[in-house]
Amino acid sequence: MIDYVMIDQRWRSSFRDTRSFPSASIGSDHSLVLSSVRLRFRVQQAKVVRARIDIDKLIQEPSVRQEYQLALSNRFAKLECLPDDVNKALEIVNDAVRGAAKDTIGFRRQKKKPWISEEVLLLTDQRREIGPR
Repeated sequence: MIDYVMIDQRWRSSFRDTRSFPSASIGSDHSLVLSSVRLRFRVQQAKVVRARIDIDKLIQEPSVRQEYQLALSNRFAKLECLPDDVNKALEIVNDAVRGAAKDTIGFRRQKKKPWISEEVLLLTDQRREIGPR
């Protein structure tokens, strides 16, 4: 009697070694079949979604532009002396620019659903500011 290991075609490369042991006493007329399997799973990495600053608002609305310039000048006034290391100085300047943009300009909305209007999005923002009931 010949015994088999039945697998899907997809997993065929995962089997390293398959042997039958006819001398194994298992109380049956079948032979013991032993297989070595190596499974490798592909790990999907999580997508990093970066919030983007709404630069259109900075261009179109002069009041937002003035507020951003004021916040940026205040942050740079606090940075009287920068460290001698160029990388650290660049990191501090980048943090100041990004922080001022985040606080004054805000982030761009991704429009995924055509049935949600800008008015509905503003109402959801107001509801979110109010907090839970």
